[in-house]
Amino acid sequence: MKKRGLPLGLLLLLTACSPGAAPADPSRVSLAPASKHGPHVQIIRALPLAERRALVERFRARNGAWTVTLGTSTTPDDVDRIRGVVRRATRDAGAADPAAHAPVTEESAIADAAAFLAKNADLLGFSAKDVPSLDLVAGPAKTATYGSWVVHARGTTPMRGYEGFVTVTSKIDVLAYLGDDGSVRYFVNLSQVHPRLTIDTTPGLGPDDPHLLDKVLGRTLFLVVDDPSRSTARVRDLQRIPLGNVAAADVAPPRLTIDVSPGPRFAYVSYTLAYAVLVVKDHHPFLFIVDADTGAVLKDPEVPMVPPAEDDPE
Repeated sequence: MKKRGLPLGLLLLLTACSPGAAPADPSRVSLAPASKHGPHVQIIRALPLAERRALVERFRARNGAWTVTLGTSTTPDDVDRIRGVVRRATRDAGAADPAAHAPVTEESAIADAAAFLAKNADLLGFSAKDVPSLDLVAGPAKTATYGSWVVHARGTTPMRGYEGFVTVTSKIDVLAYLGDDGSVRYFVNLSQVHPRLTIDTTPGLGPDDPHLLDKVLGRTLFLVVDDPSRSTARVRDLQRIPLGNVAAADVAPPRLTIDVSPGPRFAYVSYTLAYAVLVVKDHHPFLFIVDADTGAVLKDPEVPMVPPAEDDPE
């Protein structure tokens, strides 16, 4: 597989296409004011079935007959209920006659896939303006199940207004399968994308505010010993190695972040202005996520797991 540059004419076409994904429907968004600066929590609720159907119809109106499956309330489907994007789809038309079209090459496969991505960028979770900067790699498909060629498109793009927050930087990752006529016949959209945010980024507590670490200092830290014979055991059931309590000297400078937390399956996702507080104890890292306004711990760190000592009895 090789990467190919895009022709200048195609670059101009891609840049001129749709300006990007629309913000989430206001009816799905909840803003929780947390300080005088503005809302610091934003909750995006799942798309109801009617809106997911409407999104599928917009995709079909633009691209023709495609199969896009909508699941039930407890099963996944081809539309991301939180982000409001199409995750996968299959073109319904039959296989093309190879003799009626010019042979597909790496360059033509990349150009055709890029044009498809730009045309449907707003339904895939990014902007058409992002497409020229993506890494596009093309090669023959290993099987003919989905198409004869596959193009893998990858790249990252920061959210406008939140460029310094890596947790809400979009990671574009799409596999597009092309038929012998050069048209996209199937795609899988693995992109990690986010709805457009409107939360304020001025924290109520500064990074040097003594109250920021009130709920972190003094916390007891420990390691757990892995037990290969109990692969399904919960952390609380494993042997612990105490490391002591968190001291001020163990804490690195807090870093402002936006915490992304999913709710119950398919229900909602919350975005909260927070601090990432790294604690290093006996060379073991522990990452706390604390509320940027109150210092409340939003997420406890994952407990490091160590192998059993060699002289431990079996």
